[in-house]
Amino acid sequence: MTTTPQSDENIHEPLSTNPSRPLRLTRPIGVISIVIIIGLSIGVYATLQSLPGEALYGLKTNVLETGIEATHVRSASKASYQVTLLQKRFAEAKQLTFADTVSDAALDVLMKNSTSHWNSLSSIASSSIDSAFPKTDLLNTVNEFAGIASAMEELTENDPKLLRAGDSMEDIRQEAVRLYRDRAESFVATESVETTYTYLTEQLQTVEQALAVTDFSTSTMRSSENYLDRVEPAVASGNITKAILAIGETYRIITAATYLGTEYRETKTANDTPPTDTSATSTDVSTTTATSTI
Repeated sequence: MTTTPQSDENIHEPLSTNPSRPLRLTRPIGVISIVIIIGLSIGVYATLQSLPGEALYGLKTNVLETGIEATHVRSASKASYQVTLLQKRFAEAKQLTFADTVSDAALDVLMKNSTSHWNSLSSIASSSIDSAFPKTDLLNTVNEFAGIASAMEELTENDPKLLRAGDSMEDIRQEAVRLYRDRAESFVATESVETTYTYLTEQLQTVEQALAVTDFSTSTMRSSENYLDRVEPAVASGNITKAILAIGETYRIITAATYLGTEYRETKTANDTPPTDTSATSTDVSTTTATSTI
């Protein structure tokens, strides 16, 4: 029997190779995927921008930030992330200063989170530090945290809407300064003279450079110079701990001033009465900074 060949028009390609099919399926799927991605991006952005008291804030702190925190394994990374989180809390507090009113619930959650960051950092600093977390890095991390806490304390104490949070921030700042002092004393006691002097020199250069390139307010400069004047006599007497603590205090002063910003500093300076004698200068230092007795 002779088989009649089928004409080309009757031959159909398999469904999977038909070029028209994927086009009909993938185009709607592609559009939907883009819409989903855009929607998720907008949702994440809105969550990240949320403030204490807003609906998405819990998702921001309890899910997004906690998830990121879980990715940090080493002590140095964990500690540094607590500084980052307190930076976020400070930025939120600064945004709240523009609000007409701030609820007690918003302040409660802001302070609860700030306290949690401090507790985490304190736990890391008080436990066994791994070899990848040098003592000098630990000192710097704790002092950076204390500097941000100083700025947050000053911000909350000088804004009526945030005043209720002032005591909590004062407690955090005091504990951070105390931990810095303890760790500094331990560092000097356990490290070589060469190592401690190297650290002191590096920190002194850091604060002097910051003071040289930044237009700080008169009160900030005066407070900083007050502490820096203590460094040379301390070094001359062989009290390296006292010298490091004086530089550390200066660092906290300029860190707080930097976070508060030029506009805040200028406003505060305009409302301050500059001291004209030694006793007034001493009073100014103790009331405008996170002061520890050195």
